[in-house]
Amino acid sequence: MTIVRWEKNETIAVLIMDNGPNLNNPDFYKAMNTAFEEITADESINGLVIGASDPKAWNTGIDLEWMGKTLAAGDNQAMLEYVETFFKMLDYFLLSPFPVVAAITGHAFANGAVLACACDFRFMRKDRGYFCFPEIDVNVPFAPGIIDIVEKAVPRPLLQKMAYTGRRYTAEEMEEHGVIEKACENSEETMKEAIAFTKTFQKGRQIFHQNKEVLNGVVLERVHKEFEMQKKLWQK
Repeated sequence: MTIVRWEKNETIAVLIMDNGPNLNNPDFYKAMNTAFEEITADESINGLVIGASDPKAWNTGIDLEWMGKTLAAGDNQAMLEYVETFFKMLDYFLLSPFPVVAAITGHAFANGAVLACACDFRFMRKDRGYFCFPEIDVNVPFAPGIIDIVEKAVPRPLLQKMAYTGRRYTAEEMEEHGVIEKACENSEETMKEAIAFTKTFQKGRQIFHQNKEVLNGVVLERVHKEFEMQKKLWQK
């Protein structure tokens, strides 16, 4: 099974995360980064939709098994690679010269929900799947830069409830709070709506990139600060 795959659909790219629950580890980040590079290199592409092939999960966050084994082994080099590839991927999300649209066709949990928030727009199926930050239940604190990314999409009062309770939210609830553009009937409709929406963007890539630099400027500053802190930690 591939980790990610993508194809061109007229003026946009459709990227499919294709590795079950799409757990986040260096291999996943490297595959995403390679796809972003390929897509960005095609100057005729004016938008990107990110979906998933698993019938239940869109992206369920950090690969805890990999993380546990790596930490137990004291493998600082692997952790450094994790940090470098993760923050490189975030830069692609935040600075791409076109809109990045999440077609959330299953669970978006933890770091997977963060990736959805890093996108510019979101669509979500309402017949299956939840949006959730369960970090409080596994004793994992939010990093400051990550909170800034989440706040791009989630209003602060809702984020506080999500962070403190770990409760799972439905597509209808996410739509009510403006986190997603639309709660769609099923997986197929979610992809269809996301693709149609993304094709409406026929903007100049340079101005789109410049606008994202400005709109995400504070977020990028905090994210890069967090990256430097994490890098120093694992370079010891």
